[in-house]
Formats: sequence, C-alpha cells, structure tokens
Amino acid sequence: MSAKIHIFTEKDIEEFVIFRELSKDESEYLNGATVETAETILAEYVAANNKYAFLASKNSKIVGQLFLTVHKHKLFINLISILISEQGTGLAKQLFEKAFEIAKSKDVFEIELIVHEDNTRAINFYKKMGFSFKERYKKSKKLTYTKILKAVSKEDLSYQSKLMKW
Repeated sequence: MSAKIHIFTEKDIEEFVIFRELSKDESEYLNGATVETAETILAEYVAANNKYAFLASKNSKIVGQLFLTVHKHKLFINLISILISEQGTGLAKQLFEKAFEIAKSKDVFEIELIVHEDNTRAINFYKKMGFSFKERYKKSKKLTYTKILKAVSKEDLSYQSKLMKW
C-alpha cells in the first residue's frame, strides 16, 4: 500500500507530534516536537509563499515528512524523513517525486539538500535518485548534495552560480 502524500494542515498537528516523537527515538538526526512547535512549523510554512510542507500517511498515521523551500530557480529540501518501518517501501521515492513535481512547477534548475556524513543509508539513496556530492557544509559533518535538473546557457550558468550562494 502506497502512502498518501498531502499538505501539512492544522488537522495533522497531533499526529505530527506523535510522528516526530517516534522519529526522534529512531534517529539521532531528528528532534521531537510539541504541539506548540508543530503549530509554529505549520504557521511558518503556511505564511511563506515559497515553502511547502508535506506529510505521508498510511492508515491515518503519519509515516513521513518533506519540507521544501524554493528560492528563485533552486529548491532546497529542508527535511525529508520516514519511519524506519517504512524504509525500503518506496515511500522516500514517493516524497522525492513530490519534490520533483514542485521543482518542475516552479521552473527550478537545481535541487539541493544537506545530510550528515554518517547517514550512509540516506547518502546512498540520494545518489540513487541522481544527486551528487557538492561540498562539505561549513566545516562540519554535514554534506551538501545537489541534483541539476536543467541544462542552461552560459548566461544562466552565471545567474545559477549566484543562486548557489543564497
């Protein structure tokens, strides 16, 4: 059974808190959430016209999350995670397909994300999805991976290199 991907709304707050608590217990890379935190996250994404928050649900339970920001011709995957029980089910690919759909609708040239260098399972998945290593993030254990979506002209390359610095 594939998950239902939907926009994060107020009706998801309680399930989102449960999901984040489960995620926190499963991963050293994620934090839990309180109702107040969830409401703040939701308000931030609703208020911005360049941010997108999606949740993946199965049997009315949240099993994954995807948070995106679009800036000019670049999409940044702020957060993508799924429960361990959902790994290997195609859910991460479903969430990436949602990100690619948004990228296409917003005329994005490049998608970028940051991952912890120890998260080899995620890194291998990102590579499988067509992402390649770009750089180490500010002398930390975080790595930037990127996927170029469009071939661009020399003029666009100059513009694109400026975008990469935002």
